[in-house]
Amino acid sequence: MRLGFSSLTDTLLHAQARSDQRTDSRRAVHRLRDLDRRGRWLAFVFALALLLAPVLAFAWAVPDWAPAGDPALMGIRALDVGTARTPLIGQPSTAARYIASADLVNHPGATHFYLLAVSIRLFGGDIGMPLVTVLIVGACVLLAAWAVFRQLGPPAGIVAAVLLSTVMFTTGASSLIDPVSSNIAGYPLLCASVLCWCVLCGDLRLLPLATAVVSFTAQQHLSVAPAVVVVTAGAVLGLAAALARRRGEVLRWCGWSALVALVLWAPVLLQQAISTDGNLGRLLTYARNTDDATLGATSALHQIVNSLGLPPLLGRTDLTGSTLLSEPSALTWLSAIAAVAIVAALGLRWRKPSPRQATLALMVVILALAGFANGSSVPVGLFEQGRIAFYHWSFALAFFTCLVLGLGLLALGRAQLAARPTLVPALTSLALVAIIVPAAINPSLDRTSNTLRSAHATIASRFVHELGDAVLAHRRELGAQTVLLSRGGAPYAGLREALAFELTQRGVAVRHPLTQRGAVHKDRLVRRSTVDSGLVLVVDTFTKGSAPRGELLADVDLGGRRIDVRAYEALIAQARSGHDVRLGRAAEAALAAISDPGLKFVMSQALHEIARQPAQALAPSVLRFLRDHPIEEPRLDPALIQRVLDTAPELWAADMAVGLRLYLVDRAELLKFAFPVEL
Repeated sequence: MRLGFSSLTDTLLHAQARSDQRTDSRRAVHRLRDLDRRGRWLAFVFALALLLAPVLAFAWAVPDWAPAGDPALMGIRALDVGTARTPLIGQPSTAARYIASADLVNHPGATHFYLLAVSIRLFGGDIGMPLVTVLIVGACVLLAAWAVFRQLGPPAGIVAAVLLSTVMFTTGASSLIDPVSSNIAGYPLLCASVLCWCVLCGDLRLLPLATAVVSFTAQQHLSVAPAVVVVTAGAVLGLAAALARRRGEVLRWCGWSALVALVLWAPVLLQQAISTDGNLGRLLTYARNTDDATLGATSALHQIVNSLGLPPLLGRTDLTGSTLLSEPSALTWLSAIAAVAIVAALGLRWRKPSPRQATLALMVVILALAGFANGSSVPVGLFEQGRIAFYHWSFALAFFTCLVLGLGLLALGRAQLAARPTLVPALTSLALVAIIVPAAINPSLDRTSNTLRSAHATIASRFVHELGDAVLAHRRELGAQTVLLSRGGAPYAGLREALAFELTQRGVAVRHPLTQRGAVHKDRLVRRSTVDSGLVLVVDTFTKGSAPRGELLADVDLGGRRIDVRAYEALIAQARSGHDVRLGRAAEAALAAISDPGLKFVMSQALHEIARQPAQALAPSVLRFLRDHPIEEPRLDPALIQRVLDTAPELWAADMAVGLRLYLVDRAELLKFAFPVEL
């Protein structure tokens, strides 16, 4: 059971001192090739252990995952790569709505589309899109662990690997396979932070790699832009500090980095140059006009404290954006202050004997500033501020903070490890267990972040294929220009987009309604003057949706439970009979007793919307609350509530799809059936 642990023990006790004695910057790093054979095998085992989480998440998702909504639209843009419709910028953002602008604002870059293009063509969207996400996540965690090892040696690399595994456990299985742009920016931001720290340490050889990862991260989603700017500024500080002492080396690696940046940003710059209204210009307009619709400084401070204090951010199974927005408790404040104090003390203590470890403390400060910039700029509104995508920085902040604390504990135990070297194999084995066990159990945990819906798969792949087969069976009946429309169902379920992508990758070039302007290339939009047929996807919920007059191509039962319609409609009528909602003392006390701030906020909003929007408000969680804590006005029959709960699935909503019908209609019926904004 030695497995090179003697060399690991030696490294743990002496590597830092050896590193500080070196003056040649090219040699003042730890290299995998410098490990002995057993040490390299151990590094390989840790690498495999880190990859276990995304691989198992992929195996969990693939049988049923199919892109819907935004991922489906991204898949269509990926299929445009290499054609005259090759995308140069990212997907549309919701940013324009916050400045009351009619102009679309897109996420900066299209690099992700280029990565998806190859995988989709080789394996299809159902496999190819989550596979790319797994490769991105896997590459990011391996790079981050390797970068820490490179700067600080094997013990720090092992601590980093355990923390990275904990991050993957915290974000859930869906985050490890979801290709949507808001999600895909998360792990690259964490990796970019680690690489920028390496540059801050003076490791200029990693500057081109850091530039590539930072560029990819910045292109994915506007939600990470403030954090990327602050973290990049930290790396620039490192370059400025090194310029006086290593001018030639700095300029050489800056030159290579500039070349990398130019290649990755060339499509974005080209779009700006050839367009009369380039996306970079629109982004600047957006950045100048968002001051009045953001969470602000107080909320940002709460987010930082919740990221640093107890209960710890890493290791949770129920983390949401709303969790970070809650007002910190006294324990959270005190523990966050204590964590900051310990990090500062360790940074000062390491400043001379181990300057690279001391720079970790500086990186905590930089990431706290990044979190402040990012957290204060989050748009106000339940739809946006509750999304974890706006808080990716919190994982990087927690990672660096825990890394400092972990290395502090190792330093305290150095004497015990020297006296009892057999502890090193035991601790190393324990670290492997801490990586493997959470990765193995993660997909089986019952939590929101372990659902395919959280990975933007709102319909199982077999149902999408069934619809696609039905269209292909009637392909000769389609006109030269066929538009795909949909009716019914949840607004953000994206079932129309799921079918559109399925048909596009199978060679059926359906057109999109004009409401999709900006989401797909303009050549894929319908033209009213030339459209000659239509496909209409009707989503059946607890009642049948209205259908056009046309040929029924497919009638798909999604296998969902159908609620007691009579009981539900009676509840709706009772809810609408009241003019004002009065909770009463018992219900108000029960609402105040809800400990989860996000759940409390959602429940409060729903309860006060019962009379005005009962169909949206009366979700199962609200019905259970009303059953146990009846409100005074409007009066709702507890027996009716129980009948609905007895027949409704756990995640049921009034607009949840339980069936799909697909119709083929001719031009005349299409023009009568379509909304004016669609054609």
